[in-house]
Amino acid sequence: AIAEPREFDENLVRAQLVRRIADRWIGFELSQFLQRRLGRKTLSAGRVQSAVLEWIVLREYEAKERIWVVRTLLDGITAEFVFENKEAAKRFFDALQEVTVRYEKIEEVPLFREPFTTDAMLFEAANRLRFSPQTTMQLAQELFEAGLITYHRTDSMRVSPAGIAIAKEYITERFGADYFTPRSHAKAGGAHECIRPTRAMDAEQLRSFLALSGRTTLDARHIRLYDLIFRNFIASQMRETIAKEITARIEALGEAVQVRFFSEILRHGIDLVWPVALHRVPEGEVAVAKEMHERPKVPHYTYAQIIQMMKERGIGRPSTYAITIQKLEERRYIIQRKGVLIATKLGIQVYEELRKHEELYAFVNEHYTKELENLMDRVERAEVNYQEVLYNLYRTLQERIGEDTL
Repeated sequence: AIAEPREFDENLVRAQLVRRIADRWIGFELSQFLQRRLGRKTLSAGRVQSAVLEWIVLREYEAKERIWVVRTLLDGITAEFVFENKEAAKRFFDALQEVTVRYEKIEEVPLFREPFTTDAMLFEAANRLRFSPQTTMQLAQELFEAGLITYHRTDSMRVSPAGIAIAKEYITERFGADYFTPRSHAKAGGAHECIRPTRAMDAEQLRSFLALSGRTTLDARHIRLYDLIFRNFIASQMRETIAKEITARIEALGEAVQVRFFSEILRHGIDLVWPVALHRVPEGEVAVAKEMHERPKVPHYTYAQIIQMMKERGIGRPSTYAITIQKLEERRYIIQRKGVLIATKLGIQVYEELRKHEELYAFVNEHYTKELENLMDRVERAEVNYQEVLYNLYRTLQERIGEDTL
């Protein structure tokens, strides 16, 4: 930016003002509305948090329906046969002794990794380490402050020359030059780069370094997250792994399910730092281990799934993913139990109160985000005056949150 200065684009600034002011007006007005309606001063609502709360509440409704599942285990591969009632599941379970495995497709597929952005890091940390988004962001903040990783609030996959040099040093020393395949993602844009280590030091070396230096501010959880970030970044700069992937049909007693798994590594690459699970399930008749259990027809969302949905649907920004979920937990709208997110009675009550008032609900469902983004785009292109946009929003809020709504 210093080397290539340019004029400020004031329309970009105005568009951001629209977002910030709209979020605050909507949040403050609807929060006060909820507090009056439900008689609790701790309640809040907002364009992002209320949209996420809706996903979790609606999933709670769906999860009330139950199904029965018979699981078969084949060398680490799980095939699930689903039944609507317990009696049918019990008959299937009692009669099941073996399954028939039929290969439907065998392919050679390339496996690669991309550098971490904030949402990808949160997803993997929730999925692999069972860390909540709040925990991950706090640990990443402390790793960043210790100078061990780059800035952890980013939606860019760009890799700087310094990052490429770190990957080259580690990969060539450990595996040889043939395994080094730099990917800078130079067109990723943004002022930040991806989340990566700041030196060619893996988790074992970091553990030794911390022991020798006597630093006690970083614990085992920091090292686990650092290991995830380090291995993912190194894998993103390595050649692809070529693996044999099998799509198989598992049949038993007139029921059938499809599974996919990797059976063989044909060319090593990222698997040397980012392991790929291999399974050997033979074709034909196979005796199986089995178990039966009851579960919700639709599983509750996990942290990882909510983060992925926020990313895909454009709700919030990388820096707000963890904060949004944390706020819902602090308000006691949701709780976390065994890795899944469950709506509380209070959370359902808040959602239902907003849902009853269509004129207010319109501001806190995910579709409004798209409308706001369209307005911001028009402000950026100078097609509309940002002050008029904000005035119209203010007037609409005042009209909708009137005496008739109380």
